[in-house]
Amino acid sequence: MLVIEDKNLIPALRNNSTNISEYCFANIFLFRDIHSYKLITFNDRYWISGITRKNIEYVMPTSDPFLIPIEEYFEISKKFKNIYPLPEELIQKFNDKFSDKISVSYDRNESDYIHSVSSLNNYPGKTMHKKKNLLNQFYKLYSHRCVEISNLNTKDLLFILDYWQDSTKEDKFDTDYDSAKEAILHFNELDLTGWIFYVDDNPAGYAIGEALNDKMFVLHFVKGLVQFKGIYQFIFSSVAANIAEKYDYINLEQDIGVPNLRHSKKSYYPEFFINKFMVSYLQ
Repeated sequence: MLVIEDKNLIPALRNNSTNISEYCFANIFLFRDIHSYKLITFNDRYWISGITRKNIEYVMPTSDPFLIPIEEYFEISKKFKNIYPLPEELIQKFNDKFSDKISVSYDRNESDYIHSVSSLNNYPGKTMHKKKNLLNQFYKLYSHRCVEISNLNTKDLLFILDYWQDSTKEDKFDTDYDSAKEAILHFNELDLTGWIFYVDDNPAGYAIGEALNDKMFVLHFVKGLVQFKGIYQFIFSSVAANIAEKYDYINLEQDIGVPNLRHSKKSYYPEFFINKFMVSYLQ
């Protein structure tokens, strides 16, 4: 099973040129139990082996996927059958060379939602009017402050997470509670970035993520206490404001086919989706 020290073996996961949310060590480590992630080697290169939510076994590169020769991908597909997740820009290269020996597919439930930083910061236009209105109500109703996450606010972060979990009325095994808790407890070790938000001096929400590359920031966890009207609109706007000088886009990850989560993510009107492709060897 993957351990936190493995991040030193696969530094290429950070700052590679793909925008897919899985291509960062924290994401892989925090969801290692769900996907049975393991570190393996092939041709003197590290790969991650895992299992999708539909119980399909696959391997994933830990190097920049655009720098691996198509021939090497094909060789590893013959050994492990499935390679996932791969960016769409690589698929044509596979089809040009191995179209009769592979199949290509993607699952919409796993597609990442991509938003411009400016859109989440300002909620412009008619389509975002409801979000803007909720944000304005939040500003009128509450005093607030934003603090960078550190060891000094771990207790408040865990309070928010536990309160959020209780409000879902679901079992912890059916939410991302365990992964979110580990993100708090291993925040510094995983080189994460985040902010905690206080409303009327009460811990009310937080956001944790990291840079995927020099243009894209991925949000792994966003938790808010919904008794504070407009809290989520405030969190997204605040995160966008905090990163506006560094990044152009925010990756809100996938909805994994959960209806409420899909509705919520779509309501922020993503700029586009990033589909994650699986290449499978036809035996």
